[in-house]
Amino acid sequence: MALSSGCCLAAIALVIGNSITEPVIAFVSANLQSENWKFRYSALLALGAITEGPDRIRFMNIIIPGMQNLMNMFSDPHAKVREAIAWVMSKICEHHADVVTNYNILTVLMPIFYNSIRDKPRISNQICRAIENLATSTASPQNNILSPYFQNFFELLLVNAYRSDYQDTTSDLGLASFTALSALCESAGKEVNDVVFSMLIPILQKIEETLNPQLLGDKRVKDF
Repeated sequence: MALSSGCCLAAIALVIGNSITEPVIAFVSANLQSENWKFRYSALLALGAITEGPDRIRFMNIIIPGMQNLMNMFSDPHAKVREAIAWVMSKICEHHADVVTNYNILTVLMPIFYNSIRDKPRISNQICRAIENLATSTASPQNNILSPYFQNFFELLLVNAYRSDYQDTTSDLGLASFTALSALCESAGKEVNDVVFSMLIPILQKIEETLNPQLLGDKRVKDF
């Protein structure tokens, strides 16, 4: 029901634009700190549903003052809430990257991404999508804003792709991680070329492991 409602809300946001923001933000404010995790979850679904529709300046003016509270949701005790906030951030990174690239937000959010990518597979999958969207939205051949975080993300995504705990889930972390890694490299600035070159050997080693049943196991080789 919550997901269906979110889809309907997203469709309405596309039609009426800025008019959707006031009632939705009121709902989010009233429920984001609720003791009931379902209310917190619904608040985040509602927020993510209106990332398309309102114009950029309108959305930024509303969302930036509340970003610290949103980032705190990554520490929520309930996994569904953490998954929801990761999805919200992926939507913001896709449609409103200017919010995330604010220096005071970026320097706090990137370490959160470092930690959350290690979370449960469904949460990690959304973080991969967020990294992919942010990299694509901030692409620059020089002085890329993500350059200080490039090596950490590269290493984390490479490790994440070979996690074993997602095998029996609907989240393909191998695909999600390598898609994010590809976007990160394609969008990177020249200043991280040395990092990319230094990571070629680990990448080739991983490819060898993937093609070697004795190293990785028959099932994983078939998956690729």
